[in-house]
Amino acid sequence: MQSYIDQIVQALVGLLVVLALGVIASLRGRVSAWLAARTSAQERELLHRLAEEGMALAEAKLRGVGAAEKLDAALQYALGRLRGLGLKIDVLTVRAAIEKAVLDYNAVIKSGGVAETAVTDLHTEPDREAGTVF
Repeated sequence: MQSYIDQIVQALVGLLVVLALGVIASLRGRVSAWLAARTSAQERELLHRLAEEGMALAEAKLRGVGAAEKLDAALQYALGRLRGLGLKIDVLTVRAAIEKAVLDYNAVIKSGGVAETAVTDLHTEPDREAGTVF
Protein backbone atom coordinates (compact mmCIF):
# COMPACT_ATOMS: atom_id res chain seq x y z
CA MET A 1 0.00 0.00 0.00
CA GLN A 2 2.80 2.43 0.91
CA SER A 3 4.54 1.84 -2.46
CA TYR A 4 1.32 2.80 -4.31
CA ILE A 5 1.09 6.04 -2.36
CA ASP A 6 4.78 6.77 -3.07
CA GLN A 7 4.23 6.19 -6.80
CA ILE A 8 1.17 8.47 -6.83
CA VAL A 9 3.04 11.21 -4.96
CA GLN A 10 6.00 10.91 -7.34
CA ALA A 11 3.67 11.12 -10.34
CA LEU A 12 1.96 14.21 -8.90
CA VAL A 13 5.33 15.85 -8.15
CA GLY A 14 6.47 15.07 -11.69
CA LEU A 15 3.28 16.56 -13.11
CA LEU A 16 3.70 19.70 -11.00
CA VAL A 17 7.31 20.06 -12.16
CA VAL A 18 6.24 19.79 -15.81
CA LEU A 19 3.50 22.39 -15.28
CA ALA A 20 5.92 24.71 -13.46
CA LEU A 21 8.45 24.41 -16.31
CA GLY A 22 5.71 25.21 -18.83
CA VAL A 23 4.67 28.32 -16.89
CA ILE A 24 8.29 29.42 -16.58
CA ALA A 25 8.84 28.98 -20.34
CA SER A 26 5.69 30.98 -21.08
CA LEU A 27 6.73 33.78 -18.72
CA ARG A 28 10.22 33.79 -20.19
CA GLY A 29 8.79 34.37 -23.66
CA ARG A 30 6.56 37.18 -22.44
CA VAL A 31 9.37 38.85 -20.50
CA SER A 32 11.68 38.61 -23.53
CA ALA A 33 9.04 40.20 -25.76
CA TRP A 34 8.43 42.96 -23.21
CA LEU A 35 12.16 43.68 -22.89
CA ALA A 36 12.60 43.73 -26.67
CA ALA A 37 9.71 46.19 -27.08
CA ARG A 38 11.00 48.39 -24.27
CA THR A 39 14.54 48.36 -25.63
CA SER A 40 13.47 49.21 -29.16
CA ALA A 41 11.28 52.05 -27.83
CA GLN A 42 14.24 53.44 -25.90
CA GLU A 43 16.47 53.05 -28.97
CA ARG A 44 13.92 54.92 -31.11
CA GLU A 45 13.75 57.71 -28.56
CA LEU A 46 17.54 57.91 -28.48
CA LEU A 47 17.68 57.87 -32.28
CA HIS A 48 15.26 60.80 -32.52
CA ARG A 49 17.20 62.80 -29.95
CA LEU A 50 20.47 62.19 -31.78
CA ALA A 51 18.82 63.11 -35.10
CA GLU A 52 17.71 66.44 -33.61
CA GLU A 53 21.21 67.04 -32.22
CA GLY A 54 22.79 66.19 -35.56
CA MET A 55 20.43 68.52 -37.40
CA ALA A 56 21.13 71.36 -34.97
CA LEU A 57 24.87 70.79 -35.14
CA ALA A 58 24.89 70.73 -38.93
CA GLU A 59 22.81 73.89 -39.14
CA ALA A 60 24.96 75.73 -36.61
CA LYS A 61 28.34 74.71 -38.02
CA LEU A 62 27.56 74.74 -41.72
CA ARG A 63 25.70 77.98 -42.32
CA GLY A 64 25.70 78.89 -45.98
CA VAL A 65 26.54 75.34 -47.05
CA GLY A 66 24.24 73.22 -49.20
CA ALA A 67 21.59 70.85 -47.96
CA ALA A 68 23.49 67.72 -48.96
CA GLU A 69 26.53 68.69 -46.89
CA LYS A 70 24.35 69.49 -43.88
CA LEU A 71 22.51 66.20 -44.18
CA ASP A 72 25.80 64.32 -44.48
CA ALA A 73 27.17 66.07 -41.37
CA ALA A 74 24.01 65.28 -39.41
CA LEU A 75 24.17 61.64 -40.55
CA GLN A 76 27.83 61.31 -39.59
CA TYR A 77 27.15 62.78 -36.15
CA ALA A 78 24.15 60.56 -35.41
CA LEU A 79 25.77 57.39 -36.78
CA GLY A 80 28.96 58.05 -34.84
CA ARG A 81 27.11 58.54 -31.58
CA LEU A 82 24.92 55.47 -32.15
CA ARG A 83 27.92 53.28 -32.93
CA GLY A 84 29.74 54.71 -29.93
CA LEU A 85 26.84 53.51 -27.80
CA GLY A 86 26.98 50.08 -29.40
CA LEU A 87 23.75 50.42 -31.38
CA LYS A 88 23.64 49.22 -34.96
CA ILE A 89 20.95 51.14 -36.84
CA ASP A 90 21.01 51.32 -40.61
CA VAL A 91 21.76 54.58 -42.43
CA LEU A 92 18.29 54.80 -44.00
CA THR A 93 16.63 54.71 -40.58
CA VAL A 94 18.96 57.40 -39.25
CA ARG A 95 18.36 59.55 -42.32
CA ALA A 96 14.61 59.17 -41.88
CA ALA A 97 14.91 60.30 -38.26
CA ILE A 98 16.93 63.34 -39.33
CA GLU A 99 14.40 64.21 -42.03
CA LYS A 100 11.62 63.92 -39.45
CA ALA A 101 13.52 66.20 -37.08
CA VAL A 102 13.92 68.73 -39.90
CA LEU A 103 10.23 68.55 -40.82
CA ASP A 104 9.18 68.91 -37.18
CA TYR A 105 11.45 71.91 -36.72
CA ASN A 106 10.25 73.51 -39.93
CA ALA A 107 6.62 73.00 -38.87
CA VAL A 108 7.32 74.85 -35.63
CA ILE A 109 9.01 77.68 -37.49
CA LYS A 110 6.21 78.00 -40.07
CA SER A 111 3.52 77.95 -37.38
CA GLY A 112 5.11 80.92 -35.66
CA GLY A 113 6.92 78.95 -32.98
CA VAL A 114 9.90 80.44 -31.21
CA ALA A 115 13.25 79.65 -32.75
CA GLU A 116 16.66 80.73 -31.54
CA THR A 117 17.83 81.82 -34.97
CA ALA A 118 16.54 81.98 -38.50
CA VAL A 119 17.88 79.01 -40.40
CA THR A 120 18.18 78.02 -44.02
CA ASP A 121 16.39 75.20 -45.76
CA LEU A 122 18.30 71.92 -45.83
CA HIS A 123 15.90 69.98 -48.05
CA THR A 124 17.08 69.60 -51.60
CA GLU A 125 13.65 70.40 -53.02
CA PRO A 126 13.53 73.31 -55.47
CA ASP A 127 10.65 75.15 -53.75
CA ARG A 128 12.29 76.09 -50.48
CA GLU A 129 10.90 78.64 -48.10
CA ALA A 130 13.16 80.86 -46.04
CA GLY A 131 13.26 80.20 -42.33
CA THR A 132 13.33 76.44 -42.50
CA VAL A 133 16.08 73.98 -41.72
CA PHE A 134 17.84 71.77 -44.24
